[in-house]
Parts: sequence; structure tokens; C-alpha cells
Amino acid sequence: MLSSGDKVLLGLKSSFSPFSALGWLSSAGYEQLTNTSPNYGTDRGALGQRLGAAAIRAITEDALSESVFAPVFHEDPRYYRMGNSHSLPVRILYAGTRPLINRTDKGNNSVNCALLAGNLAGSELTYAYYPQANRSQREILETFGGSIGGSALGYVFDELFGSFGHIFHAEK
Repeated sequence: MLSSGDKVLLGLKSSFSPFSALGWLSSAGYEQLTNTSPNYGTDRGALGQRLGAAAIRAITEDALSESVFAPVFHEDPRYYRMGNSHSLPVRILYAGTRPLINRTDKGNNSVNCALLAGNLAGSELTYAYYPQANRSQREILETFGGSIGGSALGYVFDELFGSFGHIFHAEK
């Protein structure tokens, strides 16, 4: 079981990981290509603004989910892979539901209150730095939905390709 201090450190570490930066770039790139929220335009400066907004949003969502809400709700913020012993559809379904279902500190399955609360709070904070056109409650809820979808995609990626992480870490 992780202590509250361990969860804080885990949240800070995952907020600033190379995998997180890949998520920021993917989000900003998609928003730039589709010229969607946040509406900064389509020039090079807009891409930089979108990248900054994606980074701030993801960092606040991760830090709030793992460092603040996971200790409050007594949830384990880690993702547990099923692995190759299960069929591909089962693994994808399992990973895709992890934004909604999580383990408690006692190992039971529960609603993933920490991630949902952290992503909702992080989405609400976009009101402070998104353009005026993207500051409605509808826009904030769409950002929240996109964050949940992004979390699901991240878990699916981790489930299917998580073992490639040894490339980036020295063997001990």
C-alpha cells in the first residue's frame, strides 16, 4: 500500500514524465490540426499556446488526481497491467475502463473518484488560461470528457506497450 507521501511523489513524477510530454504534444498537435478548443488560431504561435495549455492542463490533472485526491479517497493511483495471459479484447476493455474503475488502498475495485475529481478540477482550472471563447461550462465539460478519453487511451497504450519501457530505463 502506498502512503500519502508516496502518492504525492508518484503524482509529481508522473506529471513531468517523458510519457506525459508525449501526451501534451499529441493533444496540442491534434487540436492544432483540427483547429479545435482551445481556439488560439492556426499559426505557429497557436501551436505553442496549445502546447502550453495542454501541459498545464495535464500537469494539474495528474497532480490533483494522484497527489491530492488519491490520498483523500484512499485510492491506489497506479495502473495494474493484465498482461499477455489475457486476450487482447479483454485487455483493451480492462484498460479502457480504468478511468472509471480503480483499486482502493485495500485492493478492492471502486469508482475512480481520484481521477474523475482531479480531471474535473483540472478542466475547471482551464477557465483561468483558455481563450474567452472556451470558458463556458460546456467547453469545460468537453475538456473533462476529452481528458477521461485521453486517460483511457493512455491506459490502453500502457497495457499493450508498457513493457517497452525497459528501453528508457537501465536494467538493475
